[in-house]
Amino acid sequence: MIYLCLIIVKVMEDRMNKLKNSQLAKVLSGSFIIKITGTFLTFLVSIILARTLGVENYGHYAYAISIISILSVPTTLGLPNVIVRFSASYKTKSEWNFLKGLINLTNKSVLLIAIFIMFFSFLISWYFVGDNDSIAYNTFLISLLLLPLMALNSLRAAALRGINRVIIGQLPEHIILPFVFISFSLIATIFFEEINSIEAMFLRVLSVLIAFLIGAALLYNNLLINIKSKKPKYEIKKWVHSALPLLFVGGMMLINNKLDIIMLGAIRSSIEVGIYQVVINAATLIVFALSAVNSVMAPQFSKLFIKEEKCKLQRIVTLSNRVAFAFALPVSLIFIIFGSWILHFIYGADFARGGIALAILSLGQLVSAAFGSVGNLLNMTGNEKFSAFGVVISAICNIILNSLLIPVWGINGAAIATSVSLMLWNALLAFWVYKKVKIYPSIVGNGFKLFKRRL
Repeated sequence: MIYLCLIIVKVMEDRMNKLKNSQLAKVLSGSFIIKITGTFLTFLVSIILARTLGVENYGHYAYAISIISILSVPTTLGLPNVIVRFSASYKTKSEWNFLKGLINLTNKSVLLIAIFIMFFSFLISWYFVGDNDSIAYNTFLISLLLLPLMALNSLRAAALRGINRVIIGQLPEHIILPFVFISFSLIATIFFEEINSIEAMFLRVLSVLIAFLIGAALLYNNLLINIKSKKPKYEIKKWVHSALPLLFVGGMMLINNKLDIIMLGAIRSSIEVGIYQVVINAATLIVFALSAVNSVMAPQFSKLFIKEEKCKLQRIVTLSNRVAFAFALPVSLIFIIFGSWILHFIYGADFARGGIALAILSLGQLVSAAFGSVGNLLNMTGNEKFSAFGVVISAICNIILNSLLIPVWGINGAAIATSVSLMLWNALLAFWVYKKVKIYPSIVGNGFKLFKRRL
């Protein structure tokens, strides 16, 4: 697999040189290496936790993380995508005053909101649950500490991506965080033999804190020269106007991603949540290349769109989508055919019953990889409202299908609901990309245009 990665990256770099854009190829190559390493470390984390905690405790841990992910939606206010979009524009135009103002305002606002939501969530949970001393509840209480750290981390990563420090921006989240977490988990198991979800969540908080401090230092070093002496300027109306639809889009997408876990835990049991979370972890391996492409291409989409270089934008979109699909296809086929055996071998016999769900999710992720970076294309070109429409329709579909299928088929029903809504979302956004951006998304690219002409 790594050998295939290197071959495709080399082909892509050759193509980028022909496009006279070798710098982008180098960034994309580095991003792929980061993603490959980060994906391996994250996958290793899930294996260690699943085997150490067991199915039920791992379910408690996964359920708490899912709730925190949803609570983080109003915390970040859709600002990470706003920062990527505007910081790329400000850097291109050398408007460092506005960039400093954007970073200052967003960090202060998000920190205050995160702290408020953290304490408000604690009070609400305490009011309804009371003095409950269960493992699940205490795991959730500790997970609340993640809210401000995750929020600030997302802003830091977005700022680094926006100023084309893509590789550095990914290091804290994709390399440092899982590496530190793995180290802490292994040390804990050596000294205590076994840990529960409460202790695992505490280690997670500590790991995120370390990653945040390192990421903050990286951002400071990369921006210090350009913005230290600048007086901050603000375009609050413009930022808010862009943030609102992006908040909605990002929030609904995150809810969409976590809805199956939340509903599965509410309707079924923590054991099924634990199995399904392992299935999700495995399925995300299919689109890790697409995630790497999105990390690099988001500011490039914005820059090329601003410069009205449509032909170049089309070539980069098509090429990056094909690279992502080339990675996704073999992994998805392996999971579809050998899913149950892989889960049994890697995670243990208790998780093998997730094989059918893994095959279903793999099919959905493969379709997503085939469509490519449709969401990023809309968000980075000022068409956020169409992303919002697509996410709303997908979320409604997801809620309805989960409500109908989870009570009957459990984790398999959740996998069907998620895959169908994911396919629908990609199809809708691909249509709007073609209509509004005049770009042909998906791995077909301009081939679709030639096919239409022949017809």
